[in-house]
Amino acid sequence: MTSDNLWTQTVRNIFCVTAFLSLAACDGANDPVYASPVQACDALPTATVSAMLESRFEESARDFREHGDSGFWMSSCTYFSEQSGVSISMMIRPNRERGDGVAGFEAYIEELAATTGEDADIEVTDGIGERAGWQAATGQLTAFSDDYSLIVSVAGSGHDQDAKREIASRIAATTLQAI
Repeated sequence: MTSDNLWTQTVRNIFCVTAFLSLAACDGANDPVYASPVQACDALPTATVSAMLESRFEESARDFREHGDSGFWMSSCTYFSEQSGVSISMMIRPNRERGDGVAGFEAYIEELAATTGEDADIEVTDGIGERAGWQAATGQLTAFSDDYSLIVSVAGSGHDQDAKREIASRIAATTLQAI
């Protein structure tokens, strides 16, 4: 996969995840108090990603958005390594089921099914946050702690699903520890 195709796939993944999260955030349900905002690129600096994955990464995009007066926010960061041909997109948002990472994960699965009209094919992944799951079809890991949720997408040529899952798991675990 060329770096242009990799970038296109990464942007498409970010758009799809952002659209889903924006819809999920705007349901108007009781406006709960959310966890404090976190800047994704600051929570996991590029130098940490480079050291962890033993490849030179650069930050290629960052975004932070708040949704009106609700207190809901989301932050994203994209890292790219020309050297290894890997692109990583990470989005952090507050867990809408604050204080219960497992309930947040279950609500996410239900919202995903309602939004797409399909059952989410997510394999539960142990040892990351309160609950995490891998979606092989999209190459993304979704992880929940009591206060935050993370979505990590990995794209790149020469990396099978197991390698992408391992990268996403390391990124998610390290980020959740940092926040």
